[in-house]
Amino acid sequence: MDWTLESGVEAVGSLIRRKVRFDAIFACSALLAMGAIRALVELGFTVPNDVSLVGYDDTPHSTGFLPPPSTMRQNWQEGGMLLARKLLALIDGQSVASQMLPTNLVVRAT
Repeated sequence: MDWTLESGVEAVGSLIRRKVRFDAIFACSALLAMGAIRALVELGFTVPNDVSLVGYDDTPHSTGFLPPPSTMRQNWQEGGMLLARKLLALIDGQSVASQMLPTNLVVRAT
């Protein structure tokens, strides 16, 4: 599975076909979240009344989706700069450590 809108649709379809009971979804990207919402709505579910949903990464285009998904926001610019610094350090033969950046919940309609 890749991290596309279509994969979100397929993931929900798979849950329904296997008769998995659920009332919430945490999607690891905004595109997966939007695909999950699309599938749920097409299958007659209401979001968030029947199924609550939270995505991750708060991509700008997700705010225009209906309903707009709640999300975990991360600082993309800070993450990109950190990644670049670590890559340059690796190129220079230095060792680097894993690092976790803060996130915050952005509550929207789902």
